[in-house]
Amino acid sequence: MAEVELGKLASQKASNPKVKAFGQRMVTDHTKAGDEVKDLAMSKQIVLPTFIDSKHQATHNRLAKLSGAEFDRAYVTEMVAGHKKVESAAIVSI
Repeated sequence: MAEVELGKLASQKASNPKVKAFGQRMVTDHTKAGDEVKDLAMSKQIVLPTFIDSKHQATHNRLAKLSGAEFDRAYVTEMVAGHKKVESAAIVSI
């Protein structure tokens, strides 16, 4: 959910067209993945959260205050760090 919310923010606020497009890609890809997770959770009668956690909300709030190239740099930095963290966690669990 955080990727979708941050992607929406980027598609609105980014000044670089590539960052804007990347934000939209995050919305598209993570919405699709989220829908698949929701379907699986529903079939297993698991209740998922309906809002992003406080850490991701703080990131959203921080990025929302930025604009122009400053926003673009901060958003891309956040996306790289977040995806590296997920990648590292996936490798550790193997």
